[in-house]
Amino acid sequence: VLDRHGASVRRIPVGALGISPPVAALAPSADGAMVVGSRETGLLHVVDASGGLRTTIDPAAGGSARLFGAFHLLPLPGTQDWIVADTSNHRLLRMGKDGRVLRTHGSTDGQPGTLHFPNGLALDRDGRVLLVDTNHHAVRAFTPDLEPVAAAGFQAQADKGYVWPALIGVAPDDARFVSIMANGMERGRVFK
Repeated sequence: VLDRHGASVRRIPVGALGISPPVAALAPSADGAMVVGSRETGLLHVVDASGGLRTTIDPAAGGSARLFGAFHLLPLPGTQDWIVADTSNHRLLRMGKDGRVLRTHGSTDGQPGTLHFPNGLALDRDGRVLLVDTNHHAVRAFTPDLEPVAAAGFQAQADKGYVWPALIGVAPDDARFVSIMANGMERGRVFK
C-alpha cells in the first residue's frame, strides 16, 4: 500500500490474504478498494485500503469459462464494471462487480481468432477501450459495450524488429504510449 506520493505505507503478502501468487492484475474498484487478480486461480479478490480481504469473485461461477493465465483489468468510470483482457483465452469481457460476465468479444472456445493474445488496456479521452492485440500486432478500439470501433485502432509495430505490443497507456493529451517487445518477445521499448 502506497500513499499518494508513492511512499510505502504497508506491505501485505498476498498469501496472507489467501490470494494465490503470482498476481496477474491490479485495478482500482469504484469504492476505493483494489481488485487483485490471481494468475494461478483466475479469481479476483477485492482488498480494502487497510489490507483486508473484502470478497473473492469467481468469474466462472456465472457460467463463463474461468480466467486463465495472464489477464488485465480496466475499471470503467461511472460504473462498478471492469473490462478484462483474458489473454490466454483470446477474449475481452465486460464484467460486473459480482463477477457476472455482461458482454464478450473474441474467442468462445479458447482458440485465437478475432483476438490473438489480448493484453494491455486503457481508455482514451472519448471513453473508448483500447486493447493491445499482441499477436495481431495492433491496438484495437471498442465501445464500453465491446462493440469494435475500427477507425480508432492502429497497427503497433515499430522499428528494428519491435513487433510484439504488450501494454498501453494514454496521456492526458490523448497521446498513446505502447510497450513493444523485440522479436523473441524480450528487450521491449516504449513508443509514442
